Amino acid sequence: MVKSILICAASVFILANLAGAHPLVASPNGVLSLATTDHRGVLARGSVFVVTGVELANGAAVSAEVPYPQELNGVSVAIVSADGAVAALAYMVSTAETRLVAIVPSFLPAGDYVVTVTNNGESSEGTAVKVADASFGLVTNTGSAGGGVSGRILKEGVEPSALTFVNSALPGSTLELDATGLGPLETPDNEFPVEANWREGVVVVLGGVEIPVSYIGRNPLKPGYDKVVFSLPSDVTLAGCLTMFQLKLGDTVSIQYSLPLAAIPAEAAPAESGAVSGEVEAPPVAPSGAVCRGLAGVSLNGLQTLSQGGTLIGGGMTLNRVTSTVRSGAITYTQTSDFFSGGFVQWTAEQFLDNLARGQFQLAGRDANGCVVWDVPVTSGGVYVDAGDGLALNGPAWNVAVPRNVADPNIYNVTLNSVLTGLPTPVITPSLGLNLVGGHYELSGQGGSVVGPFSVGLDVSDAFTWTNQGAFTDKLDRTKDLVFTWTGGQPGDMIVASGYAHGPAPEDSAKLVTRAFSCYTTADQGKVTLAASQLQKLPVIAAIKYTDPSGAWMANISLAHSNPDNTGFFSAPLVNGGTTESAGFRFGYSYAVGPLTIP
Repeated sequence: MVKSILICAASVFILANLAGAHPLVASPNGVLSLATTDHRGVLARGSVFVVTGVELANGAAVSAEVPYPQELNGVSVAIVSADGAVAALAYMVSTAETRLVAIVPSFLPAGDYVVTVTNNGESSEGTAVKVADASFGLVTNTGSAGGGVSGRILKEGVEPSALTFVNSALPGSTLELDATGLGPLETPDNEFPVEANWREGVVVVLGGVEIPVSYIGRNPLKPGYDKVVFSLPSDVTLAGCLTMFQLKLGDTVSIQYSLPLAAIPAEAAPAESGAVSGEVEAPPVAPSGAVCRGLAGVSLNGLQTLSQGGTLIGGGMTLNRVTSTVRSGAITYTQTSDFFSGGFVQWTAEQFLDNLARGQFQLAGRDANGCVVWDVPVTSGGVYVDAGDGLALNGPAWNVAVPRNVADPNIYNVTLNSVLTGLPTPVITPSLGLNLVGGHYELSGQGGSVVGPFSVGLDVSDAFTWTNQGAFTDKLDRTKDLVFTWTGGQPGDMIVASGYAHGPAPEDSAKLVTRAFSCYTTADQGKVTLAASQLQKLPVIAAIKYTDPSGAWMANISLAHSNPDNTGFFSAPLVNGGTTESAGFRFGYSYAVGPLTIP
């Protein structure tokens, strides 16, 4: 079997260099494990992986039948060791123009490899990957920490039903979750594997409670896939569409995942507080009879759409004052800008859920001080849609028309005021000469081709003051706590202290990372502290470096003040029917300082 699969490196080289147009694999992150881990660029032997890009296949999506072939729809994926000594073709699960799914042959030894896609004789450039003996993780709808798991609810005597927002788990439910990356097989990877428990003692950690896993091993119905089976306790009290949990395998604890968990059946549920005004249509009753709650501003119809992988239109409107203090050599200058910016965005389900999951992940990962540190991912945003020729913004001291943005006419923005001080030569930024002040504001639009007429109000607090900003000069001391203090703001207003840094990772100086921290509290607290143990997770930056191809080595920090997190949601009608989901109108006062070092 192995001899029939192995192909010589010279053959792969010829395939990869055929003349003509070739498929383009995305860069970076064009070849990733389907397992959601913090190292998706590592592919496990015998596991499922995905290739994304353009012109990867021709025509409509095609799914293979078992046993999976090495060529599907004229497409093959070659995996060649970096030294050219070992090469093989992956087993093809499915093809589409922008996405391929395949299985890494188990017989490939761990090491450095190059992946090449060939589409009907036209080949891509090679993409470097690592193959490991194992790299286990659950399959999620976002591929990132906090993503919703792919799985099914198991019930005796009935067919398994997909786990979704409108078919959520209940206390006592038995769940079967998709996974991959446990390790290689001795039997062919492209055929149905034998069901066998991988190991004992694995648990799910949910709300601090360890839940025994009854099965973790190959999925006998899906080559390349593993599965995890466990039953929720009947007395579990947690609930929500993004209920966070982890897997604990021996001494190893996974990243955070999320699952939709309902506390009560849908038919007994009260009206959803986050639903849009006038919402009366509920989704179909699912086999579990449960609809999760907790996605603020998302209606029941929206949950149904997300469960089906459709698109949603949301919105973000912000009224801001940003004061940035920048140090450049011997010069320190400060710019204060008051402005409005916003628009309505169409998101795919994956993009929408990815944003929600990141927010929930940050919530679940906060320490006792309300702080969390995370690696900043590369993300793709949605597409702005038309809401009319302009918006009207009326405040307590002035009324302004908000025009379309020149670069993207479906974004609306206006600079109210901009003041720059500290430079030897004055710089004048065009503005209306208006200041953001506390009071009530009304934002309205006449509607366009996608979003109809809307109106929303917002109460803006008076600006707060960052009282110890002067303590942050040219560097941060990673051995000491980072303390932020302020005055002002309404008691329930949100305060977020945050920072962003790019440079060598403290755990591996050869690895460049972009990491951020956020500390959440309310205005009445007057103080928030990032512990030194958290600060030490940020990159080690001995000196500012602007010339690195990966981005400038530097850090900056900020302190921001906005309306309470559970306020500001609104909906607008859509021209083709329905309403927007999770649209928000917020104010923000923020101070930023940088660039800084963190030696």
